[in-house]
This record gives sequence, structure tokens and C-alpha cells, in this order.
Amino acid sequence: MHKNATLTVISLDTSIVAMSLTLTGFGIFLIGLAIVGTDDYPDWLGWLALFVGAAVSVGSGIPLGFGGGTAQIATAALVIHWVVSAWYFITAYCVWRKASRTPWSS
Repeated sequence: MHKNATLTVISLDTSIVAMSLTLTGFGIFLIGLAIVGTDDYPDWLGWLALFVGAAVSVGSGIPLGFGGGTAQIATAALVIHWVVSAWYFITAYCVWRKASRTPWSS
């Protein structure tokens, strides 16, 4: 009885993590499309977001959902999360620089 409940909880946890990774990657991908389509920020930032969003969804979210947790997927997810964190900091820096150059209106 307890073994089945434990396996159910583990499967549910894996499914929730896979869904959140896939949706996070999709969101970053859409942000990348928005950045590429505007002249406000550098195009390379948008292309990086497109790459990072696809990597999160396709590299860790979808394989985790279909294949379960393996060591290769966990390693890929760890690397991808470092890349996502770096993209967040780079994007925040670009937004901060743009905000410091934009005059405030009263």
C-alpha cells in the first residue's frame, strides 16, 4: 500500500516539475520573440532568449515529462538553469541601462 502511494507522489512530482519547466521555457521563448521584434533592446538578447527558452522546454521539460528523471536529464537541467540565471541577469542589466538613459517624465 505505501509503495504505491510513494510511487504516485514521485510520479506526480515529476509531472509537475516537467510541466513547470516546459511552461517556463515557453515563456522565455515568447519574451525572446518580443525582444527580437523591437528596437528597444539588442537583437542578440532576444535570440539568446529564444535559444534558452527552447533549451529549457526541449532540453529538460519535455524529456522529463516523457522519460522520467534520469541522471542525464538532471545534469542538463542543472546546466540549463545556470544559463537561464545568466540570461536573467544580462536582461536585468540591459533593462537597467535603458532605464538609466531614459529621461523620467513628470
